[in-house]
Amino acid sequence: MIVENVKITHIGNDLPSCEEEIDLNGKLVLPPYVDPHLHLDYVNTLSELGQ
Repeated sequence: MIVENVKITHIGNDLPSCEEEIDLNGKLVLPPYVDPHLHLDYVNTLSELGQ
């Protein structure tokens, strides 16, 4: 992952070279304010309405 001006700009393998590399020892890096949850009742409600 490459971060420029506090924004994630590149994610993946074979990234371009960068000025500084930080070894995070396997830690997970996510953008801020991620809310990775869902409500299963919404899924069931949509299927009942035929949508």
